[in-house]
Formats: sequence, structure tokens, C-alpha cells
Amino acid sequence: MAAYLTCQSISGLPLFIRRKGDIPALSFPIVASLNGVYTYTRTQKAELENVCTDNTSVVWKEYHDMFLLCLVATDTTLTTVHLKHTLDVIFQTMVFYLGLDDLLSLKNIERVKKDLKVCYPLIDTILDSLNPKEDWDNFCDITSCSDVLSCPERPALEGILNCFTESVGTVFGSLRIHRKIAVATTNWWTLDSAELLQIQLLCSNDLNDTGLDIPVYLPVRSPKTPFRLVRWKLTQFSDVCLLCGPTPSLAKLEIEAKRFWRTAFSLLKSAESCCPANIPQDITLDPSLLSYLIINYEKRRCLSSLSPHSGDVHSHLTPVRKRDILRTFYKTIVGNMISLPGADLDDSHDSTEVFMNFEYYVCHAWKKEPYLILILYPTGLHNHFMRSITRDAFRMLTCDKNCKW
Repeated sequence: MAAYLTCQSISGLPLFIRRKGDIPALSFPIVASLNGVYTYTRTQKAELENVCTDNTSVVWKEYHDMFLLCLVATDTTLTTVHLKHTLDVIFQTMVFYLGLDDLLSLKNIERVKKDLKVCYPLIDTILDSLNPKEDWDNFCDITSCSDVLSCPERPALEGILNCFTESVGTVFGSLRIHRKIAVATTNWWTLDSAELLQIQLLCSNDLNDTGLDIPVYLPVRSPKTPFRLVRWKLTQFSDVCLLCGPTPSLAKLEIEAKRFWRTAFSLLKSAESCCPANIPQDITLDPSLLSYLIINYEKRRCLSSLSPHSGDVHSHLTPVRKRDILRTFYKTIVGNMISLPGADLDDSHDSTEVFMNFEYYVCHAWKKEPYLILILYPTGLHNHFMRSITRDAFRMLTCDKNCKW
């Protein structure tokens, strides 16, 4: 899949262009045409939102009457809903790094262009999510819900995290295991979905072995005053994330991190063993279930696994292949057949259950407010049998006292 992203001021001044895939750079006449056709419709008191051809989709979206983002993608499975969501995430990234005031101050275009370069790595990661790299097993980029895991060590880890955040003077903290949130403070979950997504993408994109300490602007809670995002690596697969003010110093944070988390090493290693099923080992799902994604839109969290069983007999479907199937299935049905909370979808097209049959696998989705569950099955199973397995899995993943997320 190939994609182009252009960002311009409403007056037509280009700010940056990014591309994904092995494709040539956009020429200036094409960039001007993309902007010109949109501007022309505005002069005619109309609004051009998207254009589709047999193999390409183009979407435009304005922000604060000052910026125009345009995305051109060749992936026909991407609907306008998902492409516009991608543009929203990209603009939120711009606010996340620069702050709304500096971003809207377009008096010095060259300075804005220079400042926006800091956003490029994360913007490229977002474009990569249209066709993710092999090591990406999360779904937050398309669901806008935080990826989590469930482990029996949750109560003990939660207590350590609360004591740690209190000792460093913040109420915003989370512990991630294999890039999924295992526990978080109560106030962490009060952050907007857009803010949680930006933090998740940035932390997952950070290749520093120790961690990071940078100022960030929260697009909803604090778009004009920066917070300080600190990520500290605890083990090879675990890290702790904090949002705090200018104090304490990084040296003080390091001392406190070692004081609280040194004794939790065995707990962390035990919690890490829940992966890749991402649920406690005493919860056993039906062997016909190849992978799952369950989303709680009320809590804005999603639980998933590409390898829910220790021995996977369906070797022709690799974890990466199963991930791509689930992502494509989600993008196909959400916004077209199944509506999200608050979304505008004709009731006649809003389903609560969807089956899709293919040569080597079957996809099943079931919506039960506030949840949506997607499951991948092998071929050869009757619909009523898959429906029963899906409901049993749903009960275990949402009602079992040992599966808290």
C-alpha cells in the first residue's frame, strides 16, 4: 500500500509532505491541484470531503480554519471514516509536539516548517499503521482505544504504581508490558482517547533503551501548557510512563523508580508470561478460536491476542497474517455495517453481528454494548457453533473475576 500526506495552510502555502511506500515524490503541480480542487469547491459554497477511484481514495480535512490536511491512499479497504481518523491523529500529533498556540501562530511560515520536523517520526509511524510493520501487534491506532492486557499480578502492581506516582508528585502513571497497559492510575484513564493514543504511539516508537523525558502538549486537556512525559524502562518488556511537571528531576525519578520497582522484578516477569495470550494462564479459550479483539468503548480499552493458545496448529496463519485479517475486518465493518458509539450510521445498516467467510478462515463480529468483539476462526465451522464460541469467549473475557482489564 502507498500513501501521500500533504499539509498546507488554508491560503495554500505547503508546510510538509510525507509519503509511505516505494513511490515517487509528489510534484508541485499535483500538490497544487489537490489544494486547488478543494479550494474551488469552497468558493462554490460546497465542501469536498473525499474522492474515490477504483484503487485510490483521497480525503481532505480542515483544522482550526488554518490547516488543510490531504491524504491519498491506495488501500481500498480503508473507508473515509478510517482515513479521516488518520488525519485527526496526525493533526493531534502536531499539537502534541508543538502546542496549539505555536501551531496557530503562522506569522513565520519557515519557522513553523522547521518546528514541524520534530513530528515526522511519529507521523511516519501513523502512516505505517495503514499497513503496519511485522512487530506491531496493537490495535489502538485504528480503534482509538488503549491496548491492555490482563494479568493476575494486577492488584500488587497497581499498589506499587500508586505508591510510586505519589512519591514523585503526579497522579498520571501507567505500567506497560509488551507495549500494552497492565495497570494505570485512576487519573490516567481520565485523559482523552486522543492523548492516550499519542502517548502510546510515542512510547512504542521510542527506541531508547533507557527511556525518554520530553515536554508534550495534551491535545484536549492542555493544548497550550506542556506536561512532561517520562518513560522509564524497568525490564526488557516492561516500562512505566508518567505525566508530570518540571519537578522532580530525572535523577530523582531514577532513584524513586529503583526504590519502588526493584522489589517488583519477579512480579513483572510473572506478568510478562501472560503474553502472547494477554490473559491469565488459567483462562482457557476454545481451541477453534485463532485470534481475538475485544473493545470496551465505554472504558476506551481493547484486549487482543494473535496467539491465544500455547500450541497453534494453524501454521498457515502466522500472527502477522492474523493481525492483518483482524485489522482489515475491523476497517471493513466499522462505519459500514456496525456503528461506533456516537457515530452517524443509518439504522437500516447498523448490525449487531457480522460473519465473513473466506477460503482459509472465517471472521465473526458481535456487538453488545458497550463492547465489540471480533474473532478469527478456521473454515468448516457452522455459524451457530461460532456464535456459541464467541459468546463463551465474551463471557470469560468480560465477566471472569480473574480477567480484569
